[in-house]
Amino acid sequence: MAGNGIRSVPCTVSRYTIACTICSKDIVPGDRMFCSAVKQPSTAGANRAIPTAPITKANKNAKTVLAWGHELCYDPNLPPPPPCRHWKRLGRCPSREMGMCAFQHDEEERGT
Repeated sequence: MAGNGIRSVPCTVSRYTIACTICSKDIVPGDRMFCSAVKQPSTAGANRAIPTAPITKANKNAKTVLAWGHELCYDPNLPPPPPCRHWKRLGRCPSREMGMCAFQHDEEERGT
C-alpha cells in the first residue's frame, strides 16, 4: 500500500455506474476502479464473472471477460488485467501516461 493509503494498482476513473464484481456495491462516475480478466460462468442466467474461480473442466472453455472493482476492493490474488490494446498496437498509451489506464503494460507486449 502506498504511503497515502491508496494501493498501487493500475486504475482508471469510472464514467458509468456499474456493480463492483468484488463487493457488489455500485461503482459510480468518478470512482477509481481496476479490472481483472476472469472466466465468466457458462451457466444459464449467470451474468457475473467470478474473479476467484479456478480454471476447471467445467469452466476451462468459459469466455474471458473484464471484471471491474473498486480500487479499495483490489486483492493481489485476483487474475491480472489483460494487456492494453494501445500498448500492444502502438507501443504507447496516453491513458497510462496520465496514470489512468487499468490494463497491463508489459515491455515484452509493447508494439512498435
